[in-house]
Formats: sequence, structure tokens, C-alpha cells
Amino acid sequence: MPAPERRDSDAMIPLLPRTSATRIPLTRSQFRLWKLIKGGRHSVRTLAAGTRACGPLSVEHLEASASAVVSRHESLRSRLDIQNGTPMQIIDAPLPVVLQRLDLSHLPLSEAQSTARSAANQLVTDPIDLCVGPLFTMFLIKLAPDDHVLVLAADHLFSDARSLEIVNQELWTAYRQLARNQPVCLPPLRVQFADYALWQHALYPRWERLHAGYWREKLMTAPPMHIPADFQPATDDDRTDAMAYVPFGKQLSADLRAVAEREHIRVPLVLLALHACTMARWCRQNDVLLLFVTHGRQQDPALATMVGLLATALHFRLQIREHDSLLDLLMQVREEFDTSFERYDFDWASELVPGARTDVCFNWISTPPSSGKTRPPETGAESPRLQQFQLGMAWRGKFWPFFTDTPAGLNVRIAYRSNLLAASTIERFGRHLRAYARGLVAWPHAPIGSLAIDVSDDTRTAAIASSPIVDPSALIR
Repeated sequence: MPAPERRDSDAMIPLLPRTSATRIPLTRSQFRLWKLIKGGRHSVRTLAAGTRACGPLSVEHLEASASAVVSRHESLRSRLDIQNGTPMQIIDAPLPVVLQRLDLSHLPLSEAQSTARSAANQLVTDPIDLCVGPLFTMFLIKLAPDDHVLVLAADHLFSDARSLEIVNQELWTAYRQLARNQPVCLPPLRVQFADYALWQHALYPRWERLHAGYWREKLMTAPPMHIPADFQPATDDDRTDAMAYVPFGKQLSADLRAVAEREHIRVPLVLLALHACTMARWCRQNDVLLLFVTHGRQQDPALATMVGLLATALHFRLQIREHDSLLDLLMQVREEFDTSFERYDFDWASELVPGARTDVCFNWISTPPSSGKTRPPETGAESPRLQQFQLGMAWRGKFWPFFTDTPAGLNVRIAYRSNLLAASTIERFGRHLRAYARGLVAWPHAPIGSLAIDVSDDTRTAAIASSPIVDPSALIR
């Protein structure tokens, strides 16, 4: 999503390559994540992406391409060094990549695909030593003689979802170059993730002077926001294990895009407003604190192709007032985003106000029109057809919605813990989200409290009630 112009550009200092091989501290996001895994050495890879390659595939070219990309990005060969309880980044020298391989071509295709997903998910969830690594790996699965799946898996400590997209794009770009008997030629990187970490630490004193007061004032009085659980878990495992999808449909998606254009507001912020309204009802709380997860690459053009944990979360605090309209809420969201981004916090705000806790997040995934597929193979080039191979998700937390704008329409993919939340609760969330969306389209000026949400999926899914909703908790139970 395009970022607004920063009005405090003088608060930034240049992001430059480091001049010495100094020990590299963790970024705030890394340190927070390290603490979440109890500050130890062991973790599980929490990010994975699969690409299906149909057609002739040269494993030799693929390994050479992988070696070039791993050599190019220091973060792909980084690990931890913990001394006296303090974690630091260590960067290993580049080595040739030898792909792990699994041959399933002896199985029927449907069984091979299922087994491939199980194998990939096992790779993601296998414990790893953060101080030994590797924290990034590639796994090639053969479904048939000319049908393969390449799985990229990384620990979140040195990667994020956008990082895997960058790695995947660069890897297959390098592959096509080698297939045409050309040398690998990728745009040079001005800085590395370790440079970013050092830059962030150098930036902190000035950021604290300019913006810490704003975040303390905003978050100090914010009530914690917790999603009510349906069940009491038998274990304290915090990993999601279920998935649900909420499509808006082409017509409603087009209507919401039209609202965004008419009101001069970005589509993600329209969805964020609807999400906040739905979560306010679910959590029975009008003072809503949520995290808007961004890919974290808006601060400098050099970050656009950086691989590393740059994703951060902006704290949003919204007041969902029944006498306000959904259009009023849109304006509040727009103002909140502009103000919060201007004081971009690099995950420092959560350290300033440790009591500001929320289970509610908003993840936006920007998908270009060609998402899921790459260009067709060029004449004479040994280049297979590529498409996305869906894997299971292994996110931490009870409820993680991922909002996406695709050519097929707006949709939400929800990862959640089935030992905490019932599938019927997730279904109600989706129906209410769509119902508020239809309410915004049909009655943008109606008070929120006068919208009686009918969650049957017929054409009249929102109506103006004769009186405000008395028991908002009845919306989601």
C-alpha cells in the first residue's frame, strides 16, 4: 500500500552500508519475537512458501540460482549468537546451496500433492537451533518427471512474508538467465539487513525525542483488547492450526473500491474500518486497539528488495461510537493512519507502554494482477511454468486475518487456533464483516448503532433498525 508523505523527514538519518564487521544487534521486531519464544535458542520456522514448476527443470540451474540469491542476501545465512543472555546477529560466509530433495513421482498425483504438503509442513514445524541454523532452507519435491514443488522455509527472526516473495522472484529470475546461458545478473543491493539493524538503533534517540511522547499518550490509557475464547485449551501451544476464507465477491468488492475512490481513501483502510467495527462487537469494546501490520519497507527505497524481518505493526486506537456512521469511521481511520505513520514506531511503542496489549490485528497483503504466476517461458529457454503451491500456515496467535485485494475480488484468509475458537465463530465473523461492508455501500451515513445486522447471506444483509442495537454481544458468541 502506498505510504503517505512523511512530514518529519528531518527526523531520519541516512541508511548506509556499515563500514566494519561489527557485532550486529537485533532490531526491535527481532528482539520482541525472540522474547516471545522465551528468549531461548530453539524455535520453529514459521514462514514457508511453495512454488510449483511444471515442465523441464534443471536442478543444477536451480541450485546455482539458489546459491546466487543466498550469497546476495546476508539475512539468508544469518543466525544468533547469545552471550550473557544478549542475542546478536551472526552472518556466515556464503556456501553453495545443495537442495534437499524428495521424490514422490511413484505416487498418484493427488496423493503426491497431499504428501508434499505434509512434508513441507513438517519442514516448517521442525525445531531448529537459532544459534546453529540454518534458519533458511529450500526443499525440492518431485511430483512427476516434469512436475516439481520448491518450498522456501525461513525462521521469522530473519524473514517475513515479503522476504519470501523477494527470494522467490529473484531465484526464478536467476534461473531463467542461466537457462539462456547468461550469467546471473540481479540489481545490486545498496544495503543489507544488518545495516538496517544498525540504522534503526542509531535512529532511536532522535525518534524517542520526537515521537515517544505521542505514543505514550496514545497507548497509556488504552484498555487491553482480548478476543474471547470459545474453549479452554488443554495445552499452552500458541500456534494456529486451522484456516478459513471469507470472500467478498466481485460485486461487493467493486462497490467497496468505489467507496474508497469516492472518499479518497485507500482500499486497505476501508477494510480496516470494517474489521475494527466487527471486532468491537465481537470483543464487546468500543475503545479498539489493533495492530496494522505493514511490510515495513516504506522508509527508504533501499528497503524495497531487502530480505529480513522488516514487517512491523502500527498501533491503531479507534473509537467505535454508535452515533457515528461507517463513513465517519472511515475518516477516523484515515486520520489515524496518517498520524501513526508519520511517527512510525518500528515496534518501539510496545516497549514504551508494555501494558498496551491487543489480540486484534490487520494484515494487508498486496497482490499484483499477475500474482501466483510468472511470465510464460521464453522461446528456447529451459524455463518451467510456475504457479503458487498452497501450503498450510504456521502463525503464532489465536486469530490472524490476512486481507487481500486480488483480480477475483477482496477476500480474507484467517488462520486461527481451533482449540480456542470454534469454526462457527469464525464463520460469524465473516458474515458480519460482509454485512458491515454492505451497510457501508448501501447506507454510508447511517449511525453504526442503527444498523441491525442480518447475517443471512441473501441480498438484504443489512437494514436500518428502528432502534439501536441493545446487546451488541449477540452478534458474535
